[in-house]
Amino acid sequence: MSGASDREVFEYAQRENRVILTNDPDFFSLLEEGQHHGILYLTTQRAPIGRIIRDIARLVDTSRPRRSKTTSSTFLGIHGR
Repeated sequence: MSGASDREVFEYAQRENRVILTNDPDFFSLLEEGQHHGILYLTTQRAPIGRIIRDIARLVDTSRPRRSKTTSSTFLGIHGR
């Protein structure tokens, strides 16, 4: 969805039952609109992609499956190179 607005990404994710991974702090303004399927906020832009994938996999492995929407977000504080 390159070039899509935050709203377009958010609405697409809701239609497709998807979680959003972002490092865009402007995205949080859309959270006030209600429930969503989840938002993972990446707190750095410099982490290696392998570390990001491992941390997301660990989060998924330790989380209970949820079929309903939520109002919460998760911050992935991945540090280092």
